[in-house]
Amino acid sequence: MRPCLWMFILGFTLLSCSYEKSTLRSSDNRQDFYILWALSDIQPRNDDEREAFETAVSDIKNNIPNPDMAILAGDIFHNSRLAETTLNWFIEARKGADIDYWFEIAGNHDMKDYEAYKRHIKKPLYYSVEVGNLLILFMSDEDSYPPTFISDDTFNWWKNQVIENQDKIIITVTHGYPKNSRLFMARMVESRTILDSKRFEDVLREYKVHLWLAAHTHIPSFWGFNESTVKKFNNITFINVARIRRDLKCNPESRIIILQNNSPVMTIRTRDHHKKKYVRRREMSVNLGKNFTFDNVVPKLILPK
Repeated sequence: MRPCLWMFILGFTLLSCSYEKSTLRSSDNRQDFYILWALSDIQPRNDDEREAFETAVSDIKNNIPNPDMAILAGDIFHNSRLAETTLNWFIEARKGADIDYWFEIAGNHDMKDYEAYKRHIKKPLYYSVEVGNLLILFMSDEDSYPPTFISDDTFNWWKNQVIENQDKIIITVTHGYPKNSRLFMARMVESRTILDSKRFEDVLREYKVHLWLAAHTHIPSFWGFNESTVKKFNNITFINVARIRRDLKCNPESRIIILQNNSPVMTIRTRDHHKKKYVRRREMSVNLGKNFTFDNVVPKLILPK
């Protein structure tokens, strides 16, 4: 029995795998929506494993109505030996998605050759992006070990950004996730989490962050435990955006995040790129508590001072 089939049987009680294809209704005006593609863990170990990302890019190009932005939550390449060739391939392959704006963080594998990562990605370890009243805070893993290490300097930058921008809709992007996020194995397997998560969790208790995107576990959506809303952290929603690489022969997956102008609802969908369909039972709606507004779809990259 193939490993992914066995995993499907194991996880079937957690998820009924029905699918849908459309991103927006036919009556929707595309100009009223802002669409983000959130993905992670591409990291091909050989040339054959590049196919998964190329399949995802093709699906986005042909079936999703022009996402405005791509967010990559870490791990473009797998090891330092392949860093240069994988990054060259990645930069070229992603052009096929026809997305103008890409924002990435380094995962622990990317930090195995940070100099190569930095040459190709051309972004610092932490930075922010603004679109209308949406603020996205990006923090890379800062070493090459499996738990996500975020320095105190980076944490203090993030904390100040959160406190000073409570009037905005805030999304945080990291590779691992906070220990008490209630995502898969967070409290049991430290290597999937952010070291010294309590720093972040103390801030979340006092200040509003709407969405936290992370990755790193490579588990398929049908296992469940990839989404959670934590009341004690001001009802923040944590999302594991899944992985592109076909681990255990499972299909490449990612998330499509949809915001509507002058609406307080954020829709998050799971995309199966091999089937070219959404996993319907994994769709979420997040009430932001304030309307998302934008006049211009061009994101503003803000580098730390």
